[in-house]
Amino acid sequence: PAGDYPVVLESYATMDIAMWLGLVGFNAQEVQDQQSFYEPGKVVASSLISLADDGTDPLGTPASFDYEGVAKQRVPLIEAGACRGIVHDSRTAARAGVASTGHALPPPNPWGPFPFNLSMAAGDTPREELIGGLERGLLVTRFHYTNVVQPKSVVITGMTKDGLFLVEHGRVTAPVRNLRVTQDYLAALAAVDGVSRERRAVEGDGYLGTIVVPALRVGSFSFT
Repeated sequence: PAGDYPVVLESYATMDIAMWLGLVGFNAQEVQDQQSFYEPGKVVASSLISLADDGTDPLGTPASFDYEGVAKQRVPLIEAGACRGIVHDSRTAARAGVASTGHALPPPNPWGPFPFNLSMAAGDTPREELIGGLERGLLVTRFHYTNVVQPKSVVITGMTKDGLFLVEHGRVTAPVRNLRVTQDYLAALAAVDGVSRERRAVEGDGYLGTIVVPALRVGSFSFT
């Protein structure tokens, strides 16, 4: 039945969280338009979560410059759960009186800058131990056709896809039919109690780059 369950999110599902945070949270245009949750130093996630945009990460798709020809910088976005930086293109940088961080999209671009090379830090828990820590919950392979419901709080809705499984007493016991999720992604990150030491490079939607992410164990996730 629908409800809130503890989950283990495989890398493909974690990718969706990182992608939406980059799109609506750490995009300087969204911040300047007051449509983002971002505030420097604001705690938005578990202390286990660190997220950066890093075009030099060899696990991803390294790139040295953006679509305006500006050199890419490594930009820490979340460090130990707290907001740190945002990404700029030349337009948002000029508004803020700072230098572009090298995150421009191809023109014409009404969406503002975007972190193409998101990289979430690994934890120290083997993936199998993440699953082993669930008394009763769900193993989520990926999310499909997700869309933003409320950008400022990063409430997202979409479907599970390509494998959803019941976990009981730390073991996968049965398949589950796909469910709709409607979840505040910041609340999900705040409820993370385990991060895998393995990371995987996953392609983001469309031209949104390669995202390097671990698997996550989340204490509560909403299936509607």
